[in-house]
Amino acid sequence: MEEMQEEVNKKNDEKVQKRKEDIIKQKNTKFDKALQSAKQKFKEEKKEATSQVFDQIMNEQTKEMKFEGKLIYSSHTNDCNMLCEEIEMALCDLTEAFVGFDMEWPVSYRVGKEDKTALIQICTAPDTCYLFHISCMGCIPSNLKSLLLNKHIKKVGVNIESDIWKLERDFDIHVIDIIKNSMEDIGVLANKILGCKENWSLEGLVKHLFNHKINKDPILRKGDWSKYPLSEEQKCYAATDAYVSYKVYEKLVNM
Repeated sequence: MEEMQEEVNKKNDEKVQKRKEDIIKQKNTKFDKALQSAKQKFKEEKKEATSQVFDQIMNEQTKEMKFEGKLIYSSHTNDCNMLCEEIEMALCDLTEAFVGFDMEWPVSYRVGKEDKTALIQICTAPDTCYLFHISCMGCIPSNLKSLLLNKHIKKVGVNIESDIWKLERDFDIHVIDIIKNSMEDIGVLANKILGCKENWSLEGLVKHLFNHKINKDPILRKGDWSKYPLSEEQKCYAATDAYVSYKVYEKLVNM
Protein backbone atom coordinates (compact mmCIF):
# COMPACT_ATOMS: atom_id res chain seq x y z
CA MET A 1 0.00 0.00 0.00
CA GLU A 2 2.79 2.37 0.87
CA GLU A 3 4.41 1.74 -2.48
CA MET A 4 1.14 2.44 -4.27
CA GLN A 5 0.66 5.64 -2.28
CA GLU A 6 4.18 6.74 -3.12
CA GLU A 7 3.49 6.06 -6.79
CA VAL A 8 0.30 8.10 -6.62
CA ASN A 9 2.09 10.94 -4.84
CA LYS A 10 4.86 10.83 -7.39
CA LYS A 11 2.40 11.09 -10.27
CA ASN A 12 0.58 13.91 -8.53
CA ASP A 13 3.87 15.72 -8.01
CA GLU A 14 4.69 15.23 -11.67
CA LYS A 15 1.30 16.63 -12.68
CA VAL A 16 1.77 19.63 -10.40
CA GLN A 17 5.26 20.20 -11.77
CA LYS A 18 3.98 19.85 -15.34
CA ARG A 19 1.22 22.32 -14.60
CA LYS A 20 3.72 24.77 -13.16
CA GLU A 21 5.91 24.39 -16.23
CA ASP A 22 2.91 24.92 -18.53
CA ILE A 23 1.90 28.06 -16.63
CA ILE A 24 5.46 29.40 -16.80
CA LYS A 25 5.63 28.54 -20.50
CA GLN A 26 2.32 30.31 -21.17
CA LYS A 27 3.49 33.37 -19.27
CA ASN A 28 6.76 33.37 -21.18
CA THR A 29 4.89 33.03 -24.47
CA LYS A 30 2.59 35.95 -23.60
CA PHE A 31 5.60 37.97 -22.49
CA ASP A 32 7.46 37.17 -25.71
CA LYS A 33 4.44 38.17 -27.79
CA ALA A 34 4.00 41.39 -25.82
CA LEU A 35 7.70 42.14 -26.15
CA GLN A 36 7.62 41.44 -29.89
CA SER A 37 4.54 43.61 -30.30
CA ALA A 38 6.19 46.42 -28.34
CA LYS A 39 9.34 46.14 -30.46
CA GLN A 40 7.27 46.23 -33.67
CA LYS A 41 5.28 49.24 -32.47
CA PHE A 42 8.47 51.05 -31.49
CA LYS A 43 9.98 50.23 -34.89
CA GLU A 44 6.93 51.58 -36.72
CA GLU A 45 6.77 54.72 -34.59
CA LYS A 46 10.48 55.31 -35.13
CA LYS A 47 10.04 54.85 -38.88
CA GLU A 48 7.08 57.24 -38.93
CA ALA A 49 8.95 59.82 -36.86
CA THR A 50 11.97 59.53 -39.16
CA SER A 51 9.71 59.94 -42.19
CA GLN A 52 8.07 63.02 -40.68
CA VAL A 53 11.45 64.59 -39.92
CA PHE A 54 12.63 63.79 -43.45
CA ASP A 55 9.47 65.30 -44.96
CA GLN A 56 9.89 68.38 -42.80
CA ILE A 57 13.51 68.80 -43.88
CA MET A 58 12.60 68.30 -47.55
CA ASN A 59 9.71 70.73 -47.23
CA GLU A 60 11.97 73.34 -45.67
CA GLN A 61 14.49 72.85 -48.47
CA THR A 62 11.86 73.00 -51.25
CA LYS A 63 11.81 76.40 -52.89
CA GLU A 64 8.56 78.34 -52.70
CA MET A 65 7.07 79.57 -55.95
CA LYS A 66 5.45 82.98 -55.54
CA PHE A 67 4.66 86.02 -57.62
CA GLU A 68 7.31 88.73 -57.37
CA GLY A 69 6.52 90.86 -60.41
CA LYS A 70 4.37 93.93 -61.05
CA LEU A 71 1.06 93.70 -59.20
CA ILE A 72 -1.80 96.00 -60.26
CA TYR A 73 -4.59 96.24 -57.67
CA SER A 74 -7.88 97.78 -58.79
CA SER A 75 -10.93 98.46 -56.64
CA HIS A 76 -12.80 101.05 -58.76
CA THR A 77 -15.03 100.41 -61.78
CA ASN A 78 -13.54 103.09 -64.05
CA ASP A 79 -10.00 102.02 -63.24
CA CYS A 80 -10.90 98.37 -63.87
CA ASN A 81 -12.48 99.20 -67.25
CA MET A 82 -9.40 101.12 -68.36
CA LEU A 83 -7.02 98.33 -67.31
CA CYS A 84 -9.08 95.58 -68.95
CA GLU A 85 -9.25 97.53 -72.20
CA GLU A 86 -5.45 97.79 -72.17
CA ILE A 87 -5.12 94.05 -71.47
CA GLU A 88 -7.42 93.12 -74.36
CA MET A 89 -5.61 95.41 -76.78
CA ALA A 90 -2.21 93.99 -75.79
CA LEU A 91 -3.20 90.31 -75.85
CA CYS A 92 -5.34 90.28 -78.98
CA ASP A 93 -2.24 90.89 -81.08
CA LEU A 94 -0.74 87.59 -79.88
CA THR A 95 -1.20 84.37 -81.86
CA GLU A 96 -2.09 82.28 -78.80
CA ALA A 97 -3.00 84.58 -75.94
CA PHE A 98 -3.69 83.15 -72.49
CA VAL A 99 -3.92 84.38 -68.92
CA GLY A 100 -3.62 82.69 -65.55
CA PHE A 101 -7.00 82.94 -63.85
CA ASP A 102 -8.30 82.54 -60.32
CA MET A 103 -10.97 83.89 -57.97
CA GLU A 104 -11.38 84.40 -54.24
CA TRP A 105 -14.42 84.86 -52.02
CA PRO A 106 -15.07 84.79 -48.26
CA VAL A 107 -15.71 81.38 -46.75
CA SER A 108 -19.29 81.04 -45.52
CA TYR A 109 -19.98 78.83 -42.53
CA ARG A 110 -23.74 78.87 -43.12
CA VAL A 111 -25.18 75.66 -44.55
CA GLY A 112 -26.21 76.06 -48.19
CA LYS A 113 -24.88 79.62 -48.33
CA GLU A 114 -21.95 80.74 -50.50
CA ASP A 115 -20.68 84.31 -50.52
CA LYS A 116 -20.25 86.18 -53.80
CA THR A 117 -16.97 86.35 -55.65
CA ALA A 118 -14.89 89.14 -54.15
CA LEU A 119 -11.69 89.08 -56.19
CA ILE A 120 -10.68 88.10 -59.72
CA GLN A 121 -6.99 87.52 -60.42
CA ILE A 122 -5.58 87.66 -63.95
CA CYS A 123 -1.92 87.01 -64.75
CA THR A 124 -1.08 88.28 -68.23
CA ALA A 125 2.67 87.56 -68.18
CA PRO A 126 5.22 85.99 -65.81
CA ASP A 127 5.93 89.45 -64.41
CA THR A 128 2.46 91.05 -64.48
CA CYS A 129 -0.63 90.25 -62.46
CA TYR A 130 -3.92 92.13 -61.99
CA LEU A 131 -6.18 91.91 -58.95
CA PHE A 132 -9.72 93.18 -59.53
CA HIS A 133 -11.48 93.69 -56.19
CA ILE A 134 -15.00 93.43 -57.58
CA SER A 135 -16.67 93.28 -54.17
CA CYS A 136 -15.78 96.98 -53.95
CA MET A 137 -17.37 97.64 -57.36
CA GLY A 138 -20.69 95.92 -56.78
CA CYS A 139 -20.63 94.24 -60.20
CA ILE A 140 -18.33 93.00 -62.93
CA PRO A 141 -17.37 96.10 -64.95
CA SER A 142 -18.22 95.96 -68.66
CA ASN A 143 -14.63 95.75 -69.91
CA LEU A 144 -13.75 93.01 -67.43
CA LYS A 145 -16.77 91.10 -68.70
CA SER A 146 -15.57 91.69 -72.26
CA LEU A 147 -12.11 90.38 -71.35
CA LEU A 148 -13.58 87.25 -69.78
CA LEU A 149 -15.82 86.60 -72.79
CA ASN A 150 -13.07 87.25 -75.36
CA LYS A 151 -12.67 83.91 -77.17
CA HIS A 152 -9.19 84.86 -78.40
CA ILE A 153 -7.83 85.05 -74.84
CA LYS A 154 -7.72 81.68 -73.09
CA LYS A 155 -8.30 81.59 -69.34
CA VAL A 156 -6.30 78.83 -67.60
CA GLY A 157 -6.46 77.42 -64.07
CA VAL A 158 -7.17 74.36 -61.91
CA ASN A 159 -10.88 73.46 -61.68
CA ILE A 160 -11.51 76.66 -63.58
CA GLU A 161 -14.90 75.56 -64.91
CA SER A 162 -16.45 75.60 -61.44
CA ASP A 163 -15.07 79.12 -60.91
CA ILE A 164 -16.52 80.29 -64.22
CA TRP A 165 -19.95 78.86 -63.38
CA LYS A 166 -19.80 80.69 -60.05
CA LEU A 167 -19.46 83.96 -61.95
CA GLU A 168 -22.78 83.26 -63.65
CA ARG A 169 -24.43 82.53 -60.30
CA ASP A 170 -22.98 85.66 -58.71
CA PHE A 171 -23.32 88.18 -61.54
CA ASP A 172 -25.21 88.92 -64.72
CA ILE A 173 -22.80 87.15 -67.05
CA HIS A 174 -23.53 84.16 -69.31
CA VAL A 175 -20.47 81.95 -69.18
CA ILE A 176 -21.26 79.06 -71.54
CA ASP A 177 -19.22 80.70 -74.34
CA ILE A 178 -16.23 81.03 -72.01
CA ILE A 179 -16.43 77.34 -71.11
CA LYS A 180 -16.79 76.28 -74.75
CA ASN A 181 -14.31 78.62 -76.40
CA SER A 182 -11.77 80.20 -74.07
CA MET A 183 -11.05 78.09 -71.00
CA GLU A 184 -8.48 75.40 -70.17
CA ASP A 185 -8.40 73.31 -67.01
CA ILE A 186 -4.68 72.76 -66.44
CA GLY A 187 -5.38 69.66 -64.33
CA VAL A 188 -7.17 68.02 -67.27
CA LEU A 189 -4.45 69.23 -69.64
CA ALA A 190 -1.75 67.76 -67.37
CA ASN A 191 -3.43 64.34 -67.50
CA LYS A 192 -3.51 64.47 -71.30
CA ILE A 193 0.11 65.50 -71.67
CA LEU A 194 1.53 63.37 -68.85
CA GLY A 195 -0.62 60.35 -69.69
CA CYS A 196 -2.12 59.91 -66.23
CA LYS A 197 -5.43 60.15 -64.38
CA GLU A 198 -4.67 62.31 -61.37
CA ASN A 199 -7.02 64.62 -59.52
CA TRP A 200 -4.56 67.51 -59.60
CA SER A 201 -4.45 70.40 -57.18
CA LEU A 202 -2.43 73.50 -57.96
CA GLU A 203 0.06 72.50 -55.25
CA GLY A 204 0.40 69.03 -56.78
CA LEU A 205 1.10 70.39 -60.25
CA VAL A 206 3.72 72.81 -58.92
CA LYS A 207 5.41 70.03 -56.97
CA HIS A 208 5.36 67.63 -59.93
CA LEU A 209 6.43 70.06 -62.65
CA PHE A 210 8.77 72.41 -60.78
CA ASN A 211 9.58 70.62 -57.50
CA HIS A 212 8.44 73.79 -55.74
CA LYS A 213 5.76 74.52 -53.17
CA ILE A 214 3.21 77.32 -52.90
CA ASN A 215 1.74 79.04 -49.89
CA LYS A 216 -1.65 77.58 -48.98
CA ASP A 217 -1.94 79.10 -45.52
CA PRO A 218 -5.51 78.25 -44.41
CA ILE A 219 -5.78 81.53 -42.48
CA LEU A 220 -5.13 83.49 -45.67
CA ARG A 221 -7.22 81.19 -47.85
CA LYS A 222 -10.24 81.46 -45.55
CA GLY A 223 -9.80 85.17 -44.88
CA ASP A 224 -12.27 87.96 -45.68
CA TRP A 225 -11.60 88.68 -49.35
CA SER A 226 -14.40 91.23 -49.54
CA LYS A 227 -12.78 93.59 -47.03
CA TYR A 228 -11.06 96.67 -48.46
CA PRO A 229 -8.17 97.06 -48.75
CA LEU A 230 -6.58 93.64 -49.04
CA SER A 231 -3.47 93.11 -46.96
CA GLU A 232 -0.12 92.72 -48.69
CA GLU A 233 -0.13 89.05 -47.69
CA GLN A 234 -3.55 88.56 -49.32
CA LYS A 235 -2.40 90.31 -52.48
CA CYS A 236 0.70 88.13 -52.77
CA TYR A 237 -1.30 84.96 -52.07
CA ALA A 238 -3.96 85.81 -54.66
CA ALA A 239 -1.49 86.92 -57.33
CA THR A 240 0.58 83.77 -56.82
CA ASP A 241 -2.35 81.48 -57.62
CA ALA A 242 -2.96 83.18 -60.98
CA TYR A 243 0.78 83.41 -61.69
CA VAL A 244 1.35 79.72 -60.92
CA SER A 245 -1.58 78.76 -63.18
CA TYR A 246 0.09 80.77 -65.94
CA LYS A 247 3.46 79.07 -65.39
CA VAL A 248 1.98 75.56 -65.20
CA TYR A 249 0.08 76.03 -68.47
CA GLU A 250 3.18 77.50 -70.13
CA LYS A 251 5.23 74.50 -68.96
CA LEU A 252 2.69 71.93 -70.11
CA VAL A 253 2.18 73.28 -73.64
CA ASN A 254 5.94 73.37 -74.16
CA MET A 255 6.60 69.79 -73.06
